[in-house]
Amino acid sequence: MKPARSTLTAILLCACAAQAADGESHLSAIRIKFLSCAAGGVGAAPLSPPPDFESQFARAVIDVKNVGAPFQSPPLTLTLFGQNQPPTSTKRIISIQMMDAHKRSLEPVHYLAISDNGEKPWNNEFAHGTTRLSIYVALRTQEPAPFPARCSIRIGPWQAERVLDAVWPTG
Repeated sequence: MKPARSTLTAILLCACAAQAADGESHLSAIRIKFLSCAAGGVGAAPLSPPPDFESQFARAVIDVKNVGAPFQSPPLTLTLFGQNQPPTSTKRIISIQMMDAHKRSLEPVHYLAISDNGEKPWNNEFAHGTTRLSIYVALRTQEPAPFPARCSIRIGPWQAERVLDAVWPTG
């Protein structure tokens, strides 16, 4: 006799939750929702910039829903993809700030100019529930971000994509 479909689903969910509680696997426990992504430059740059000069940056705001046990985050990267251009990835993470996930304002324009001063630093942990993060990175390029483009965020094995919402006017 075959078990009912709902019974199989419940068994699979329990197996995934047990793995997450043991710290072995969180693959089924995470969902990433991309709320906004913007990129741009510093404005004025030297004519002959030094090799480590950073002139292009990106900011993304994401919600990460963890239905499993709390765990430390694996490495995080942000990549921009433009038409007919090679992908541009994260050179370094400047800051990751936790935001209030319950604020009523969800319009992307409110996320594009968020200051790091108003939020608290992220502790590199995904607690059970939803964690809203504002991620600010330096990009591995001296070229302005392509527009239109797509943003991709990868946290360990999880990935989410979104259309680039805006390009800063400088760059």
